[in-house]
Amino acid sequence: MFLKKNNTSRLEHRKEEESPSLVRDWRSLAISITLLVVVILLCIRYPGPLMWVESLFQWVGLPLHSGENGMGLHYTNIFTLFLIGVVLFFMDRGLNRSKFIVFIVIMMLVNSAPDWLARSYQRVFASGVYAVEVNQSLVSCNYVLKDGLLTGTCQVPITNYSGDLLEILPIIEFPKYWGNSESKLPVIRLTPLLIAPGGEERIYTDRFSIAMDRLENISGGVGPGLIIRLTDGVNMRRWE
Repeated sequence: MFLKKNNTSRLEHRKEEESPSLVRDWRSLAISITLLVVVILLCIRYPGPLMWVESLFQWVGLPLHSGENGMGLHYTNIFTLFLIGVVLFFMDRGLNRSKFIVFIVIMMLVNSAPDWLARSYQRVFASGVYAVEVNQSLVSCNYVLKDGLLTGTCQVPITNYSGDLLEILPIIEFPKYWGNSESKLPVIRLTPLLIAPGGEERIYTDRFSIAMDRLENISGGVGPGLIIRLTDGVNMRRWE
């Protein structure tokens, strides 16, 4: 009986000794964390719609896509995925266990941390037009062109992350590469909007009326793909 008890105690003690520590290589782990921070920063979309990695590619003269008008392979996404692969490689070398949990945490950080950082910056440091954000995917305009008069309404979802009431002028433009009647419509300057603070997305609706030389009668509606410019009278930001 006593021998059996001693053997059990020795086996449990041996298991504790053989259980590996969480970190295998601190240097590899540090490289992994550093590269993860770089990936998160490169994925930030601010002050416009482009990620910082896309702005970096444009700055050095590299194309963003293999095709025209955003078509084909997205080179910046491929580059970002390559960096994430390098992060996972050094993470695997740096850790002995809990690798799957760390992998899930890394994916969650890459997905949510860039937006969180941008919103935090807007809340704490930004002012004016730099403190607001546009949900470009929900912007829409309906229009009617009749007897040389273009009328309609536009809806612009805007979030003001600052604590101040802001007056913002939205300017909406139809992309030139559209091969239809919308590509020939003028730039729409809406009435300046008072954007309430609070950090909640609110949809602002405004009517427009523009005289044109075109006499044909057309009507329609346009959603995602519109070019949006916001100005506070001093600075301007652009989404396209």
